[in-house]
Amino acid sequence: MLNNHERKPRVSRHIIEEIMKGFHASGGCAYSNDVTVVVHVFHSLWGLRFQRIDLLNKILCLSLNMRQLIDVLLVEDDPDDVELMRQAMDDNRVEYAMQVVNHGDQVMGHLELCKKFPDVIVLDLNLPKLHGREVLKKIKSSKEFSAIPIAILTTSSSQHERENCLSLGADAFITKPSSVAGFNDMVATIMGIAVKPVVS
Repeated sequence: MLNNHERKPRVSRHIIEEIMKGFHASGGCAYSNDVTVVVHVFHSLWGLRFQRIDLLNKILCLSLNMRQLIDVLLVEDDPDDVELMRQAMDDNRVEYAMQVVNHGDQVMGHLELCKKFPDVIVLDLNLPKLHGREVLKKIKSSKEFSAIPIAILTTSSSQHERENCLSLGADAFITKPSSVAGFNDMVATIMGIAVKPVVS
């Protein structure tokens, strides 16, 4: 990570234009390290702070339609909400594979049987058998599964509930959206915690 005393790299607008042409021509990432390059380009041109790299990375992953498959575990008992999640991911052209668990008490057993851990868990709170908050506690207290990012997706907009879930280790707290813009923001947030940052 750069400190405040290090010189920012300088990149010309011509180089930026050529990089972006490559992105658009390929329909996504044109080179193996292009997201890293563009991060440095944006940092150079607009002086973005490296503390905002996570946000910039999230925007780039969506807007440039990165060809990266994201494994999503959705813990949700409402079939309509499951379908809305799939539709939101499809509408945002996310490359994903989604598994769905309907009951809270099935989550730990599902994870134990996974050959590959999900890149992100999207967890409802109001679940049958075991409340989502208890599921969150179990995952985050597990040495094996605690590093898996978790986004809470719930009808609740309570600040107390939000603080409680974040204090238990949730990486994001999302109130279930009711608009197109809200669904787009939801997908961006989920992708933001699922995709590993390209700059450390």
